[in-house]
Amino acid sequence: MKFLNFKEKMVVCVCWLATLLMCGSGVYQFTQDSLSALELTNIIGVSLMFFGLGLAPKIFFTPIKQLFSTTYKLEALVNDKLQQGIVISGLSISMFALFAQIM
Repeated sequence: MKFLNFKEKMVVCVCWLATLLMCGSGVYQFTQDSLSALELTNIIGVSLMFFGLGLAPKIFFTPIKQLFSTTYKLEALVNDKLQQGIVISGLSISMFALFAQIM
């Protein structure tokens, strides 16, 4: 994280702190029987998305037009495919839990 400026380090800290708080409160509520398994699954999916976004803090400070450009390559703290996989898996888990709750 030496190559990140202060704003980007703050984004990483906020995203990862949100991940820890959501997972912690979700597991606590689940163990106290006030949260269903599908709701816990949804919380885990959203937490994965926040964790994945924290792995690519430059996405928050890049113009949207540049993000959707075919020549733009997003710089992540880890391998780009790993970061995208974490975000997409979190999105998939959350969508599954949402549809399961609706049905």
